[in-house]
Amino acid sequence: MIRRYETVFVVDSTLNDDKKIDDTVDKIVDFLKSQEVNILNIDKWGKKRLAYLINKKQYGFYTSVEFEAEGTVIAELERIYRLDEMILRYLTIVETKIMTNARLARAAKALKKAQEETATETETEGA
Repeated sequence: MIRRYETVFVVDSTLNDDKKIDDTVDKIVDFLKSQEVNILNIDKWGKKRLAYLINKKQYGFYTSVEFEAEGTVIAELERIYRLDEMILRYLTIVETKIMTNARLARAAKALKKAQEETATETETEGA
């Protein structure tokens, strides 16, 4: 059964090596693509301070990936997370109907705000 998932993972960023971080993120995305997963969104949140030290690290690079897949893909994905030394933490969740409705409500609100801003700009230009 195909379900919608969201996975968030934290990559070690203490070396300040953007190439290593990008390679790690690309490795995860490439794995998902190889499993014929439908990737909906990749959101790189960037380097953030961790709430507590993880492996004596203070900062991590956060990435979120939303995708649709079979449940069997998740076990393999989390195995890859555990084996990769660059990944400090990860969490994968199944999107529920409540989460889907909340996401759609946020998208509708953002669309309405953008339309109002466009209308305001049009009125300002016309005056």
